[in-house]
Amino acid sequence: MIGVYERVSTSKQDFLSQHEALAQYLERTGSMESARFYQDTVSGGRFDREGLNRLMADVSKGRIQEVLCWRLCRLGRSLSGVLQVLNHFQRHGVGFCSISDNIDTRNQNPMARLQIQMLGAFCEFERETIKSRIKVGIEAARKRGSRFGRPPLETGKRTKVKELLNKGVSPAEIARETKVSLPTVYRIRSRS
Repeated sequence: MIGVYERVSTSKQDFLSQHEALAQYLERTGSMESARFYQDTVSGGRFDREGLNRLMADVSKGRIQEVLCWRLCRLGRSLSGVLQVLNHFQRHGVGFCSISDNIDTRNQNPMARLQIQMLGAFCEFERETIKSRIKVGIEAARKRGSRFGRPPLETGKRTKVKELLNKGVSPAEIARETKVSLPTVYRIRSRS
């Protein structure tokens, strides 16, 4: 059985391009009937993913003999995480093939192992670059006056919460009556 792993980072993306490329590869090699697909919609920086976890479990149980992926970065964005997954495959005698990167460990080629490490490092670099850009964007937005998080509590509600606290009303009762979250009531109480 061939495990075919597909991943997109957000629900705004779709699997279409990688799915089509993988399906064409499977058709070309006559392997479509023996393919089992695993999909995730989550950041490649996280390795606790439902689809990947199912694939890893099936590899451990001997249900999967080889794993196909569109690109190595679909497997993960951190070098250590990708290598951990690939080492798991290797321990269970499962070959890995990234069809777009032309990486194939199914024939135990040492050059493929080197390529994986180099591409994994580039994937990690790309992820760190993305994180850095996001951080710079958030800082720029803050300088322009953009606010993040919940909007501030209306002054009238804050005053009402303080009045009820001074009367000895329980925080839970205040939260229900004013429709202010309980943690906010506690925060107002601690700052008073």
